[in-house]
Amino acid sequence: MYELTVEADFSASHLLEGYDGPCGNLHGHNYRVRITVECDQLDALGMALDLGILKRALAAALAPLDHGHLNENPAFKDISPSAENIAGYVFGKVKELLGEMAEGAKLREVRVAESEHAWVTYKP
Repeated sequence: MYELTVEADFSASHLLEGYDGPCGNLHGHNYRVRITVECDQLDALGMALDLGILKRALAAALAPLDHGHLNENPAFKDISPSAENIAGYVFGKVKELLGEMAEGAKLREVRVAESEHAWVTYKP
């Protein structure tokens, strides 16, 4: 089993409606998102998967979030834009894109960090 991981960043504002604390106020983060996929085999070039494919899939998933207010993003119309829900959103988008771009790659997890000291990891 091979695991491949790529990271990307995006910046966005949000607030957690109904939260009794500072995160209930409008604020922003410079998010760092990491995705990890599993592959069982190597291709003829000795690669499990071209990392460029992973980078493009992650960039495409994050583009609608970057420099926006997450509470106004259609992806979070019915759910809070918490780090947990962002991770779930990214997982779904990347999984969809990898299905189109990369046969044999299984998305294992998405990690979303709000800072150097706080992150969540989503694993289905």
